[in-house]
Amino acid sequence: MNELKYDIGIVVTAHYSNKLRKNGKEYLESMVSSAEKHLKVRYKIFVMDNESETPFQSNDKYSVTRFENQIKGGLSRTWNCGVKLAYESNSEIIIVCNDDIMFTDSVNDLYQYCVSNEDRENCFIGPISDGAFNKRQRGSKPKSGVKDYSHRKGTQGRKGYAINGFCQAFHKDFYIKYKVNGKLWNIDGKSQLWGGEEYDLYDRCNPLGMRSIVYRPWFVKHHGIHGWKKI
Repeated sequence: MNELKYDIGIVVTAHYSNKLRKNGKEYLESMVSSAEKHLKVRYKIFVMDNESETPFQSNDKYSVTRFENQIKGGLSRTWNCGVKLAYESNSEIIIVCNDDIMFTDSVNDLYQYCVSNEDRENCFIGPISDGAFNKRQRGSKPKSGVKDYSHRKGTQGRKGYAINGFCQAFHKDFYIKYKVNGKLWNIDGKSQLWGGEEYDLYDRCNPLGMRSIVYRPWFVKHHGIHGWKKI
């Protein structure tokens, strides 16, 4: 890799349509505005347009990759593509998120945590959020401390928990270690997951040393809006 160009690469899955996600444009613009307001490091936003009714267009705030058929490969396909772009654009930290989140100043704390973490090649990190779908990440404001859920009693016979997919972050060294043919999720291309992508990664990588970390000082606002096509 060349010299780092961006401190953070932000991969955003986005969709707009009157039927499924009427406020998709507003969500994306709100997320972009929150990044402009709060990030104090170099960053680039990579929008993965999942078959929007009116396509998003690249501009001076973000680049757009268009997917004409969002059913093909589900979210895993967009995540893999976006992460690969962020990595190849020389981003040190990669955040993968939905379009309906908003950053706060605490994203800068996340950056410092990631770059100073001696085990950064193994840590897959999630925030605290008012719209989190699980109690381990749910909260109305930042909290103190770091929680490692890798070895706690999980669900469905699993050892540990996966970080919820609405917002997730990792160092480029994590991607280097765990990618297979440039992919982190659905590496065999056989599954067309829509919901469960988090455990697809976790089940493969946890035995190899992956850790599920909730970095509690990192807080994001999340509308928790559904509206993606189901497989």
